[in-house]
Amino acid sequence: MGGALGALSRFIIGGLLFKRLDIEPPWGTLTVNLSGCLFMGVILSWVEAKSGLSPELRHFIMIGFLGAYTTFSTYMLEIVTLSDQGRYTLALVNILLSTVLGFVFFILGVWCGKACLR
Repeated sequence: MGGALGALSRFIIGGLLFKRLDIEPPWGTLTVNLSGCLFMGVILSWVEAKSGLSPELRHFIMIGFLGAYTTFSTYMLEIVTLSDQGRYTLALVNILLSTVLGFVFFILGVWCGKACLR
């Protein structure tokens, strides 16, 4: 159920970005991946601070929802597609932004999660 909700959320958010803002790949996927990293960091910090969260709920959120919400398989497909199109610079920019900003957003999520617990 968590996976279904995560995938549906990704589809809706990605679709809104593509249609409403006229954003082409890889920017919608990058937005979903970065927000997923942020949410994962927040949830992780809450789980570490509050052991009252059941393992089932942790798995539902972190593995189910966020696992389906973040779209690294789509990310890889877009990198290969961009490369096949000869758009190597954009493929490399996407790799670097996803990796570096994903890490930064995850740490930011942990920080935000801890700040909310104070």
